[in-house]
Amino acid sequence: MRPLRWRVSLALWGAAFVLALTPWVVSLFATETYGVFLYEAYSCPGFELRSGLSFLTVDVWTPPAPAVVAVGFAAWALLARKGHLRWARVAGRATAVVLSWNAVLALGTKALDVAVGCSTSEPFGAELVRSYLYDLVVAALIVLAVRTRRAVRPRWSTYVRVLLALVLVLLIPRTDAAPGKVTEASPELCERWDTMGYGDEKTPDDAHREQAYLCVVRQEGVLQAKYFGTSDDRLLAIGRRLCRDRSGAAQDVVGELGERRLNAALRYLCPDLARRQDAAEERARAENERFIATARRRCDRLPRHRPRIPAVRAARAALWSESGTLYASEEEPGEDFPALDDAFTNHLVGSAPGQLAILTADEAMHVCVTVEAYRRRPPVELKGWEQVVEVGYRSATGDLRLIDDDGGDDLPDLTAGGKGAYRVRVHMRGADAAMAEDGDARQEFLVMVYPGTSTRQVVLRK
Repeated sequence: MRPLRWRVSLALWGAAFVLALTPWVVSLFATETYGVFLYEAYSCPGFELRSGLSFLTVDVWTPPAPAVVAVGFAAWALLARKGHLRWARVAGRATAVVLSWNAVLALGTKALDVAVGCSTSEPFGAELVRSYLYDLVVAALIVLAVRTRRAVRPRWSTYVRVLLALVLVLLIPRTDAAPGKVTEASPELCERWDTMGYGDEKTPDDAHREQAYLCVVRQEGVLQAKYFGTSDDRLLAIGRRLCRDRSGAAQDVVGELGERRLNAALRYLCPDLARRQDAAEERARAENERFIATARRRCDRLPRHRPRIPAVRAARAALWSESGTLYASEEEPGEDFPALDDAFTNHLVGSAPGQLAILTADEAMHVCVTVEAYRRRPPVELKGWEQVVEVGYRSATGDLRLIDDDGGDDLPDLTAGGKGAYRVRVHMRGADAAMAEDGDARQEFLVMVYPGTSTRQVVLRK
């Protein structure tokens, strides 16, 4: 009987073992953690199929892949040496299946989704594809290695040389992933940059910009979790890319809670970005000031209300209504605001102990408000008003003030007699004008407050 042809098979088994061993050895000495995640649309058939077959997923890293290759080689060699070539091939191919099953399942189901045109929420990353192809190459080497023949003339065939060249091409990017420098964001190093965002951030000089940026990113989780432990060079490259472009692909790296602090980190790293942002903020501030000034001029041009009896206090202002409501709260409002629910019963004003709510025509707009405080009930005025509603109000502190959501105009206290029971009469006009184009500061309110014990809600005009 002719001896077995071993040399090519042993070389292929050896190449497979080295390829399986390399990433495992690199991971033992790495201080950097890489993570690649694939997110698919749940309606895609490939994703559904892979989810259904998840119980068949093989974790070849426990034990490590080199151990799987070593056990497969031992079984193949023993069976082949005993002359059981068919069973030797079965053992070797079973080893290849164990090593490549995850890659075949992932790439096959992904190909199915692509074939049917089902999109994914994030791209199928090149690093992930390279990892799967790497596993397939290891498996392919084993499949070729188990094709043992009786010796005739030892030679290296062309396809083996081509395959080994492909192995080298795939091996280079894997072994090149050795970790770079990772700066520890220690309190001693980072405290001066106020990386936790409590204010008083110091502007670093050119020599410390990168250090300040790395401190913010590492201490606060500005980027997604898969970038924890990423080398300084890679984090700096990501930061400079975000300085140039904050849209599109840039959002793939920003963590869920990192958007605000990322701005601070990038301002440290990129002075040009800081100058552009400062200029944009200055333009926005100036535009907002012009917007507020226009609203105040419109309100000032309105005819002033002439009380029929003397008012204790009176004032007029352009108030900003952020959520479609003017409100007053004598205490810090909680999650519930019952005065707002009460206002919806008459579509204008509602009250609760220590709370007052007045509905405006729309959200995010200025309205013109006149307030008057009395010591006795003023005469009812209906002419020229679209709605007039009166409600009871109880003051626990004797300090009732309408709040400007923009923190601008400050109106006086309307409880002329201190804490106790009052009546609040609200007049409104200009709702349709407020809903028109350029309707800011077109709606007008007159709020009268006077002592009264009644809690009845009275609609005087609707």
